[in-house]
Amino acid sequence: MAAITYDPDFELPHRLRLYGQDRGMRFSEEARFLRVTSGFQKIRERFDLGVDYGASTVNRHRSEVFVLSDNGDVATSFTRVQWEVEVVVRAVASLLPRSIRPEPVC
Repeated sequence: MAAITYDPDFELPHRLRLYGQDRGMRFSEEARFLRVTSGFQKIRERFDLGVDYGASTVNRHRSEVFVLSDNGDVATSFTRVQWEVEVVVRAVASLLPRSIRPEPVC
């Protein structure tokens, strides 16, 4: 899982760490917050990100989740202000081989 900031000039590593810690994020090799310091325009275009910029900072953006297939294609996306965690988890689980899919929770 990777969260990528839309404002890497402001959201420096210490700010991203605090933001995540304040929200209960458990950082690991598999779960990170990232800032792209060059080439962000390519990411913005690739994912058609819902972000706009004012004179000096982000002035509007969506919260977006992209579930990628094993070859990096977008398998599913959630582009609302909020989404249901269970729906996102099901989308991720659907991409896993059947032998390692988690059991559904009733």
